[in-house]
Amino acid sequence: SSEHAAIVYSRAVLESQKGNIEKCKKYLCQSAMYDIKNAIKENASFLALAKICEKEGKTDRAIKYSQYAIDDAIFSNIQSRAAEIYEFYSIINASYKQKLEENNKKLRNAFIFISIIMLILLIALYYLRKQIRRQSLLKEHITSINKRLKKLNNELNEKNEQLSILNNVKEQDIADFFDLGSG
Repeated sequence: SSEHAAIVYSRAVLESQKGNIEKCKKYLCQSAMYDIKNAIKENASFLALAKICEKEGKTDRAIKYSQYAIDDAIFSNIQSRAAEIYEFYSIINASYKQKLEENNKKLRNAFIFISIIMLILLIALYYLRKQIRRQSLLKEHITSINKRLKKLNNELNEKNEQLSILNNVKEQDIADFFDLGSG
C-alpha cells in the first residue's frame, strides 16, 4: 500500500541521517518497489536513489533512477518535484558528460598507444625482413663460393694427378738413364 511505501521511505531517511547508506539504499529500493507495485507516481525514492548513486560515482544508474523520477513527476503533474528533479538531472548530465570525456580521453590514449606499438612492430618487421633477405643473399653468395672452391679443388686434384704421373715418368726416365750409364 502507499502507506507502507511511505513508512519504508521514512526508514530510509532515518538511516540516511544516521549515515548508514547501505540500509538507506535498501529501504529506498523497497519503497520504490512498493510505489511501482501500487502504481504510485509521486514517489521520491527514485530521486533519492539517483542522488546516492551520483555521489557513489554510479552515473549510469543515477541517470536511470532520475529518469524514472522525471517520468513519474511528469505523469503526476507535480511541478515542485519536477523542478527539483530537472535541477538534479542537469547535475547528473554534467557528471555523465565528464565521464564520457574521460572515457574518450582513455580511448584516445589507448589508440595512440596501440598505434605506437603497431608502428614499432612494423619497423621491427621491416628490419627482420631486411635481415632475412640479407642472410639469404649471404647464403647464396657462400653457396656460390663453395661451388667455385669445389671446382678449384677438383682442378687442383687433376693437376696433382698429372704432376704425379709426370713425376713417375721423370723418375722412370732418370732410372733408365742411370741404368744405361752403368751398363
